[in-house]
Amino acid sequence: MKLLTMIFVTVLILAFTTVAVQAFPVFSSVADADTWNRANFPNNNWGASNVITNGAAGTNRIFFNSFIFWDLPDEVIGEEILSATLTVPLRNVPTGAANDYALQAYDQSWVEGTGIGSESGDGVTFSTYDGTNLWPGSSTAGGFNDRVDDGEGANRNFDVQHISEATYVDENTAVGTVVFDATDMVQFWSDGNLNAGLSIQVVGSLTGSSGSFSFWGREKELTHPGLAPVLEVTYVPEPASLAMIAVGAAVLARHRRRV
Repeated sequence: MKLLTMIFVTVLILAFTTVAVQAFPVFSSVADADTWNRANFPNNNWGASNVITNGAAGTNRIFFNSFIFWDLPDEVIGEEILSATLTVPLRNVPTGAANDYALQAYDQSWVEGTGIGSESGDGVTFSTYDGTNLWPGSSTAGGFNDRVDDGEGANRNFDVQHISEATYVDENTAVGTVVFDATDMVQFWSDGNLNAGLSIQVVGSLTGSSGSFSFWGREKELTHPGLAPVLEVTYVPEPASLAMIAVGAAVLARHRRRV
């Protein structure tokens, strides 16, 4: 009996350290909400638009602000995040928009809304986070002052990537893709901090030329799958789930040997 127990434990350990490691669960999804705002239309909402504009105009870094939110499943919360990537297919990156861009997290929740560049009054605008209430950080910053701090008085950049110029083709063709490392950001949310979504913020040096890039929102996924941003998260499940993975791997290995 002791021998059988030792054999089972050994198989369990081997399964856990080999097959189970390769079987960590992955959460992958387009956003649950997304929109954008712009400074020269402070009361307008773009919650129902399938295109998100992001970037700067002139020397104004916060002229356009993007908003993207994933409602992470309960099984991800409180767990160790092994990796997370945000893949964004690009619609258009005109001259002047090529720059360094960072992932920044909001610390104020917002409402997507139903507007298509209109004053819907039911979603985020440049002045408000829900169509009614002013942004706590500043009603003239479009949410830029309502983001997670880096501890030194600036917005925290969870990752920075360069986006190169790429000319628009049509509404169904991506002209490139940018992939952000979102591991630290998702871990921040998993640790119990407020998940109020993220923004892609221009951080590179501006020379005075205006430029903004665009990508498709979640609505585009309904008609043309593969063009909306996707967040993919690989995480370590709780110990009980790990044990089940290991046992399952051991049973599968044993079955294969018999076959």
